[in-house]
Amino acid sequence: GLKQLPNGSWEVSIYLPGNRRDRNRRWRRRYPTEELAQSAELKLKIARLEGRVKQALAELDKSEVPTTSLKELADVYYEQYVLVENRHPKTKWSRLKLLTDQLGHIPAQELSPFDVTVYISKRKRKGLSSGTINKELAVLKHLLNWAIDQEILFRHPIPRLKKLHERHTPPVADRYLPVLETAIQETLAQLRPECEPVFRFLYETGCRREEALSLKHEQVFLEDHLVVLPKTKAGELRYIALTQPASDAIRRMPRVGEYVFYNPKTLDRWFDCRKPWEAARKAAGHPWLRVKDMRTAFAIRLSNTPGLEKHTIQTLLGHSRLSTTERFYAFHSQRMAVQRGLRLIEGAKLKQEEQKEGAA
Repeated sequence: GLKQLPNGSWEVSIYLPGNRRDRNRRWRRRYPTEELAQSAELKLKIARLEGRVKQALAELDKSEVPTTSLKELADVYYEQYVLVENRHPKTKWSRLKLLTDQLGHIPAQELSPFDVTVYISKRKRKGLSSGTINKELAVLKHLLNWAIDQEILFRHPIPRLKKLHERHTPPVADRYLPVLETAIQETLAQLRPECEPVFRFLYETGCRREEALSLKHEQVFLEDHLVVLPKTKAGELRYIALTQPASDAIRRMPRVGEYVFYNPKTLDRWFDCRKPWEAARKAAGHPWLRVKDMRTAFAIRLSNTPGLEKHTIQTLLGHSRLSTTERFYAFHSQRMAVQRGLRLIEGAKLKQEEQKEGAA
């Protein structure tokens, strides 16, 4: 069929032979003018009568003249979407640059699955993990979908773009947690006094580094032992519970400006507070330790707390999906789980014996 869309462009659609439940059965293309759409519709009608619909569709796809390269499209996407909607445009821009350095010369409408395969193989040869490459592919997928929504492109060049399989083996909490906790405590002890509070806060709350660095005084409610974050990574309001050490870390920071934690040299917001942490972990003899490892240790401690449900752990970590909590953070200790189970079993037996004695 042929119809005009609200934005003034014209759409030609046709149902291909096959299963009606197949979503890919419907072929649709958008054209900027009515004349181009009518010409395409006429070719399809003639092809249907001659029994050569698939050949006609292939000819129509080849006849489209792409004028926008992927690099040009990425520049528009960055200016019109990333800078407006993303909290950290630098991260998105770095991934866009990686994509455009290799694929930027290709017209966006001619991008093929083989081009993406070549890109993936080159990234893998550099030793990058599937998870890192998947983040770059997610940017490419969102870029193309955005271009279609804005009607810069009239069809998706690689609609079946799939993520790579990621192998993730969770650490054994029985061995991992003691080593991690020791390394964290020794690193915290090596921090300069003026830098220690922000890292102590991260350790006690399990929040993300960016959430702590952007924390403002108006978001802290010490009387209620709460921190309220209006906009988080998940895009939702989030509450952070304050333990006593976390509250003490906030109190130890003299109030200067709007941010709770600040660079003692500039008295302004920390950028990433990387240098003091790297110096401290090197002095402690743990150069492998990341700031993010404190969040992981916090999650493991929660998962080994008796009676604490995973949905509660999910809320405390600020995850939008429980699967993220289960896969990457909430590793439990089998030894502790068995010991808790044994205590429950023995407790139930003791209670039954007491009830029998009381009945006698």
